[in-house]
Amino acid sequence: MLRIAFDGTAAPDGLESGLEAVRAALPAELEGRLVLRRRDEPGVRVTVAGDGAEVLFSRPAEMFRGIGLASSALLAGGAPETIRQDRPFRTLGVMYDCSRNSVPTVRTVQGLLVKMALMGYDTLMLYTEDTYPLPGHPEFGHYRGRYTAAELTAIDDFAHGLGIELIPCIQALAHLERFLRWNVTDPLQDTSHVLLAGDPAVLSLIEDMIVSVSGCVRSRRIHLGLDEAHGLGLGRYLSKHGYTKPEEIMREHLEALAALCTRHGLRPMMWGDMIFRMNIRDSGYYDPDVVLPEGTGAIIPKDYDVIYWDYYHTDEAFYRKYIDEHLRQGIRPLFAAGVCSWIGLVPNLVRTAATTRASVAAARDRGLEEMFLCVWKDDGGEAPPGPDLLGMMIYAETCFGGADAGAPKSRRNARVMTGAPYESFWAVGSIDEIEDGLSLVGLESPNPQRYFLWQDLLLGQFDVEASRGDFAAVYRAKADALAALADAGGCEPDALWGLRLGLQLCRVLEVKVDLGLRLKRAYDAGDRAALSGLRDLVAGEYLDRVTALHHAHRDAWSHFYKPFGWEVEDIKYGFLRARAETVVHRLDAYLLGESSRIEELEEERLTCHGTVPSGPAALPHYNSFTRTATVGQF
Repeated sequence: MLRIAFDGTAAPDGLESGLEAVRAALPAELEGRLVLRRRDEPGVRVTVAGDGAEVLFSRPAEMFRGIGLASSALLAGGAPETIRQDRPFRTLGVMYDCSRNSVPTVRTVQGLLVKMALMGYDTLMLYTEDTYPLPGHPEFGHYRGRYTAAELTAIDDFAHGLGIELIPCIQALAHLERFLRWNVTDPLQDTSHVLLAGDPAVLSLIEDMIVSVSGCVRSRRIHLGLDEAHGLGLGRYLSKHGYTKPEEIMREHLEALAALCTRHGLRPMMWGDMIFRMNIRDSGYYDPDVVLPEGTGAIIPKDYDVIYWDYYHTDEAFYRKYIDEHLRQGIRPLFAAGVCSWIGLVPNLVRTAATTRASVAAARDRGLEEMFLCVWKDDGGEAPPGPDLLGMMIYAETCFGGADAGAPKSRRNARVMTGAPYESFWAVGSIDEIEDGLSLVGLESPNPQRYFLWQDLLLGQFDVEASRGDFAAVYRAKADALAALADAGGCEPDALWGLRLGLQLCRVLEVKVDLGLRLKRAYDAGDRAALSGLRDLVAGEYLDRVTALHHAHRDAWSHFYKPFGWEVEDIKYGFLRARAETVVHRLDAYLLGESSRIEELEEERLTCHGTVPSGPAALPHYNSFTRTATVGQF
C-alpha cells in the first residue's frame, strides 16, 4: 500500500478527508512512500526515485495531481525521473450534466471528484435545470431525481475536502421545458421552454432558485445559464407587451438578475453565445466570418463572467477568432470545451482529443485564465460516466502538459486517474470510428452507434448509410477487442461497466447494422429461404443480443444514477423488442401466404435526409431517438 505523508507537517487544513478518499481510491498494489511538500512557487514537481517519490506543490489541486502523477510513475515501475508541470490556468473545472434524465448519485459524484482531483481539477459544476430543491414548488424536479439540499451539501463537503469548488449551475431563462410542462407553471411561461422575462412572479421564482441552490454550497459564484432562449418575447410576452427586440428583453433580464445576485453576495456567470446569435443569420453561432458590431458586448452587465463555449472545432484558428471577438467587446471570456459525450451510449474520444488540442492551444495563446470541460448527456443521458473520465483526463493532460497529452507518460496516468488502462476506455470511445477519420468529419461528430441501434428494422431510415461498407465486420472486430480488454484485468470495478456496455452495444450492431438491408434485398428478390433465415435471426440471436444490451445498460444505470429517467430507456428498448416481434409476425404471415405484401419493404430507401441516393451516402450526426425510430408522429 502506498504510504503518503507530509514532510514533518500536517495536511493542509480541510484536506484530511480528501486525502483519505484519494488514498483509498489508489490501486491496492501500489507500494512505496510518497512525501508531500508545500512551496510558494506555483506548479507541481514530482521526483521519483526507486520505491518512493516527492511531490512539491503550492495549492491543493497541484498536490492531488502530484499524487496522481507520482502514483502513475510508481505503478509503471518507479524508474527515476522528474516531472515538472506549470499551473495551467487559474481555474480548471468540469461541468457535468445532471438534467437529461441521468442524475448521478451522491456516490457517483464523489467518485468523479476523486478522479478529478487526481487529474488536477479544482472546480465542479453540476448542471441542474430542475434537479435541485426549490421550496414552495413541489412540481420542480418532481419524478426527475432532483438532489435534496442535504445531498448537495454532502457533495460540497466532499469536494471541499479535495480542494474543489462546487459552483451551482442552473437555468434562469430558457432550457426549462421539463419544469414548464406542468400546467401550474402556465403563468410563468413565455414559450414552452422560456420563462416570461420581466414578470414579477418570474423574478421572484428565479430569486428563490438562486437562494435555494446557493444555500447548499460554500461557493459565492453561480452559473445562471441564460443561453439559447430561442423565441424570446414571441410567446406570452408578445401578447402582453407587443413586440420588443429580444436583445432589449435580454438586457433588462440580465440587469434584474445581476441585482438579485448582488443582493445575495453572488458573482454570476453566463453563456456568451447570445451576442453572436443576434448577429448571425438564422440565429446560428459558429460563423467563421462574423464580426460583432462595436458595443455588442455592452448588453451583458459587467457583473457577469461570460463563457465562450465551443465543443466542436478542430481548427485552432477558429477558436482564436472567436476569443478575439470577445476581447474586442471588452469581454475576457472563460472557455468551455466538451467531452463528446452527448451522442449515444458511449462518447467519441477521438473527436474529444482533437477539439481539446485545438481549443487549449488557442486559449493559452490568448491568455485565458479559466477553463472548463462540459460533459453533456443530450436526448436521454444514455451513457454511463466511466469512459468520460478519459476525456476529462485528456483535457487535463493537455492543459498541464500542452502538446504531450498523447505521449506515453501521459497515457500511463489513465490507470490511476480514470480506473482503466488508456487503451480500454479509448476502445470504448472510438466505437463510432467505423471508417478511418470519420470522427473528425463535420462540425458535429457522426454517431452511427446511435442511429444504427435505434432505427426501425422495417422502415430502414438509415439503410442507405449502412450500405457504405461491411460495418458488421467492423463491429464484430470492435466487440472482440472490447471483450479481450475487459478480460485482461487492470480495470477498477466501476470502469468495467463502461467496457461491458460498449461490448454489448457492438454485439447488437454487428447483427443489426445491415439487417434491414438484408431484409429488403431478400424481399425484393423474392428469396423466401433468405427471409425465413432472417426471420429466425430476428426472433433468436438479434433479440437475445438486444436483451443482453438492455440488461447491461439497466445495471450500469442502476449503479451510477438515480432511478428516475430510466423509464425512457425502457421505452426505447421496449420499442426494439416490440418491433422485432412485429417483424417476425409480418414475415410469418408473408411466408405462410396469409399476406401477399410487406409494404414497408416495398418502399424505396431514401437517405436519412430524405433524398434519393445517387451513390454512397455520408454517415451523419443524427442525435434524436424519436426522429431515428420513426418518421411518424411520436
